[in-house]
Amino acid sequence: LLVLGAIFAFLRMPSNTPFWREIENFGHAPLFGCVALAILALVRIVLARFFSRPIHQYAAAFVLTTGLAAFSEYWQHLIGRDAEYRDLLNDIIGAFAFLAVWWTLDRSTQTQSTPDRLRCWTMRVAAAALLLIPAMPAIIWGNVIMHRNSILPRLGSFDSVLERKLFETRDAHLEAVTPPAYWTPTPEGKVGRVTFFPATYPSLLFSYVYPRWEGYHSLSFDVFSEHDSTVNMAFRIYDAGSTGCYPDRYNNVFKITPGL
Repeated sequence: LLVLGAIFAFLRMPSNTPFWREIENFGHAPLFGCVALAILALVRIVLARFFSRPIHQYAAAFVLTTGLAAFSEYWQHLIGRDAEYRDLLNDIIGAFAFLAVWWTLDRSTQTQSTPDRLRCWTMRVAAAALLLIPAMPAIIWGNVIMHRNSILPRLGSFDSVLERKLFETRDAHLEAVTPPAYWTPTPEGKVGRVTFFPATYPSLLFSYVYPRWEGYHSLSFDVFSEHDSTVNMAFRIYDAGSTGCYPDRYNNVFKITPGL
């Protein structure tokens, strides 16, 4: 258990992308599931005279694990690390699901009757379904990344729900719409309509492009402007190892005339 805790505390994900962040978030569930089972064993050894019935032992283990999870998130907040309510929820889900499965395997709680075996399998299926809650964001982002890799060399479009997760906005609103009648329809059938709000740097970001682009020498995209006059569009490309400073990135300004 200490080894699991140390790994979770000090292990760094391969990259700071949504997929790996969600993998890390999901890790809370199995970690605190193991914590709950360890606490259950301690309750039976140390607090057996206070909690003699199995149901009380399991309840005590769940309550103590939930308290430990809440303290862990509060402690992370005190030392300046990320503390999130969702992490706490994943901790609680993991504790409950692992205890539920262990209940079905515990000889002190089970009999050999047919109704009891059916109840056990129902609890196991329910626990597995419960674990899908913390796992689902990682599953979704895994599908997004696989889809992104499959459409190379195209970066993305606005027709796919998966691809839309690759776009972010700052002080702007993005929506997928049907192209105007005077714009040749795209093969996907949708385009992105961006509304920039008054701000210093309203932006549309494509943050999680495929990381390796050897052999490619150009990038093309279409812009349709509904303005009556020419506007400027700043375009930046950050390398994965970029410091973000002006000299350490690609910078250009394009003049966007009305229409396509």
